[in-house]
Amino acid sequence: SVLSEEEIKNRYYTDILDPDFENLQIPTRLMHDITLPVQGAKGSDIKWSSSDVACVTEQGKVTVSDEEKQVMLTATVSFGGRSKVKRFLVTVVSQNSEEYFDYLYDNYDIGISYVTTNITLPTELNGVNISWSSNNTAINKQGEVTRPAVGTGDQPVELTATFSKNGTSKDKKFNVTVAEANYGYLLTYV
Repeated sequence: SVLSEEEIKNRYYTDILDPDFENLQIPTRLMHDITLPVQGAKGSDIKWSSSDVACVTEQGKVTVSDEEKQVMLTATVSFGGRSKVKRFLVTVVSQNSEEYFDYLYDNYDIGISYVTTNITLPTELNGVNISWSSNNTAINKQGEVTRPAVGTGDQPVELTATFSKNGTSKDKKFNVTVAEANYGYLLTYV
């Protein structure tokens, strides 16, 4: 049988809207900002609303607090004048939870491996205390760098960050190389 123009339109819109609606997923436990998609893979538009924008915004900005909170995120998936609504009940974990502590510990990185100048070693991260130690005087526990003398070579340093909160602590090690001092600059004029 031949499809009418309206039936063709309905199939076309359904072939785009339905898969985008069905495939839309987000994490249900939040500890950090998330990406809330604004367009489906097939091309539908997605608009978000939140039952608690102070905790999770429509743009996916997450604010962790002292208490675990539940937030309803609502996605309206639209294409061709048609819409479907999908709701997600998400939990924003407490910054006092072991889960959040482990997340901060697992994801923290000092972001450097080769240094020539002082570095910043934070002593606190979102309510978690961090203390530092070093196995080499080339970098002290405050992040102050003493470069090795010219000709002595670069110095490997192992920095240890001790994360602690609520009686729990964990050590994390970082390997950094301190560059030896250079000879200086020689200027010549021709």
